[in-house]
Amino acid sequence: MRKISILLAEDNDIAAMAISFMLEKKFCTVNRAANSHAAWEKYQHNYYDLILINTMLPESSIELTRKIRKAEAEINGRMTPIVGIYSELLGEEKNPYRKYFCIGMNDVYPQPITYQHINSILEKYLL
Repeated sequence: MRKISILLAEDNDIAAMAISFMLEKKFCTVNRAANSHAAWEKYQHNYYDLILINTMLPESSIELTRKIRKAEAEINGRMTPIVGIYSELLGEEKNPYRKYFCIGMNDVYPQPITYQHINSILEKYLL
């Protein structure tokens, strides 16, 4: 059985370790990038079943998501599930998640990510 391959774009070392640990317990292979530039480089050279992106990444998680969606449309039309992980205070906006969906993310989850979140993401997009 092939392991699920996940690109984790997360600049916080502790959050990255925690998320990686939970995913590896679910028999996933995690490839971490600490910024959007590194995530883009990894994406271009590897196949991923799922991409998790901290929405507050340096060098713009929004731009990273747009680049991935553009590349997918030009190459093969495959839409890799992209899930945003947000840590910012979203304020009183009527629909604070709308901007993430509009740029091509499939879903967003709040930090800290829990086992319940991991199970939900994997079941929704991969199982």
